[in-house]
Amino acid sequence: MRKIVTILLILAFCFLNAEYKIFSGYKEIDIPLLAAELQSYDVIFFGELHEEELLHQLELELLQQFYALNSEICVSLEMFERDVQSLLNSYLQGKINEDEFLQKSRPWHNYTTAYKPLVEFSKQHSLPVLAANVPRRYAAMLNKQGKAALYSLPAAEQKFIADSLVVLDDECKQRFFQTMAINMGIQHVSQKHSKMLDSVYAAQCLKDDTMAESIADFLQQNPNTKVIHYNGGFHSDYHLGTAQKLKLLGPKLKIAVIASEPLPPGSQLVVSDNQKGDFIIVFHRKPAEKQPKMPQFKHE
Repeated sequence: MRKIVTILLILAFCFLNAEYKIFSGYKEIDIPLLAAELQSYDVIFFGELHEEELLHQLELELLQQFYALNSEICVSLEMFERDVQSLLNSYLQGKINEDEFLQKSRPWHNYTTAYKPLVEFSKQHSLPVLAANVPRRYAAMLNKQGKAALYSLPAAEQKFIADSLVVLDDECKQRFFQTMAINMGIQHVSQKHSKMLDSVYAAQCLKDDTMAESIADFLQQNPNTKVIHYNGGFHSDYHLGTAQKLKLLGPKLKIAVIASEPLPPGSQLVVSDNQKGDFIIVFHRKPAEKQPKMPQFKHE
C-alpha cells in the first residue's frame, strides 16, 4: 500500500510539474532553487491570478521551501484589509477560533482553497501575517467622492489608509487604462471614459500605496525579516503598482517580482516577456469551459 501511495505522489508531482515551468530570465529553475535565489532579496512579490489553483499550490510550496532556508519571514496578503489586522493576529495567536475569524474578517470567496494554507502554515510556525490592503469602502469613497473626502475622515479611520496617495501618469496608468478598456469592451478610451477611469485608477493607487506602506512600516520595525507579499499580478508585474510604490518608500530595498503567465493548453512553456518579472511562472491555463470567471476591478 505504501508503494502505491508513493507512486501516486510521484505521478501527481510529475503531472503538476509538466503543467508549468519557472524561469529566472530565460533559465529554467525549480521551486527549491527559486527559494534559494530569493534569499538575497528583502521583499518578494508573488503576482498571481486569483482563480488559478496551480499558482496557489506553488505559493504554498514556495513559502515552505523559503521557510526551510530562513524562518525570519513575514507573509503579507492583498486579500485581507488593514482594519482586520487585530482579528488576524488574534486568530494566529489562538485567541479566537476560525469561525469567529472568518465571520468578521471578510475573507475572499476562495479563501479556503487559495489562502487558508498560507495562513495556517504561518500560524503553525508563528510567522507574522500582514493584512496589508486598504478596506474596500475607502477605495470606493475615493472613487466616488474624491481625495478630499477620503482624507477628511477621523483619525481613527485614517490609520487604515496610506498616509500619502501617489497617482503617477506613467506606464502603470497606461497599462491600467488598457486593461480596463479591454474589460469594458472598448477599443478607444474617450475623454468621458478617461475622466471616469481617472477616479478608478486613483482607487487602484490607494490600494498600492496602502499595501506598500503596510510592508514598509513592518520592515521599519522588523529590519531583519524578509517579506513575501501575495497579490494579483497587476499590483506587481513589471515592478509597477505596489512594488513601485514600495520602492519609492524604501529606495534601498531589494525587491523581487514573481510574475505568472498563462498559456493555452498544449502550447510550449516558454517565456515571451522576461521584463514582466525577475522570475516568471509560465503554465497551461485550463480549457475555457472549465476556467472560472476572473474578477473585474471593483472597489465596493
